[in-house]
Amino acid sequence: VALVGVATNALDRGQDSLAAGELRHIQAAVLALMTHNGITTIPEPVREPTSDLRRFPDVSTPPSRKGMLEGDLPGYVLYEHDLAADGLPEATVSYVRFAAGRWTYTVDRDGTVTQWERATAD
Repeated sequence: VALVGVATNALDRGQDSLAAGELRHIQAAVLALMTHNGITTIPEPVREPTSDLRRFPDVSTPPSRKGMLEGDLPGYVLYEHDLAADGLPEATVSYVRFAAGRWTYTVDRDGTVTQWERATAD
């Protein structure tokens, strides 16, 4: 029985480490996105926890508020963010390598990311 407890504790510590690593990665990506786009606040921050990085940290800001054209993608997102003001949604950049996190996240206007429960199975 003690061996099972040790194994479970080791797994819990491993999951904690994975969670902390992903949070650091997402936080760094949000700061890079903000710097790259010349913004000091997230205009329409995600308030409902999500693991979808195609909709995080802001999927709502209209293209016109970003200096973009009609036809460009809205928001400031970590995965496949529309960077070119060309009226086409094809020219994108990704600040992360994956479209979905393993945990869920919200963000404050100042770019501070909060991690919530685990989103997906191993």
